[in-house]
Amino acid sequence: MEVAARFKDDLRSEDSISRFGGDEFALLLSGLKNESELHELLNRLLQHISATYSLAGQSIEISMSMGVTVYPQDNPDPDILMEPRG
Repeated sequence: MEVAARFKDDLRSEDSISRFGGDEFALLLSGLKNESELHELLNRLLQHISATYSLAGQSIEISMSMGVTVYPQDNPDPDILMEPRG
């Protein structure tokens, strides 16, 4: 819930987030003007999600990894972008 709240703080109204599993999320980021804006948003998410959490009086640190694809440059079929990879 804390991670989801941090995502919500950083995402814009035109963005979407869905949870695939306990620790797997997919973000759809729309309307970005350029690659620089994308990098800025992703870096902000990484920093915010990775910042220390305080839960039940304990300091907790987590890490985050992500894969990124840009539509339509990376794949012509939007349905493939959301396929689970294993």
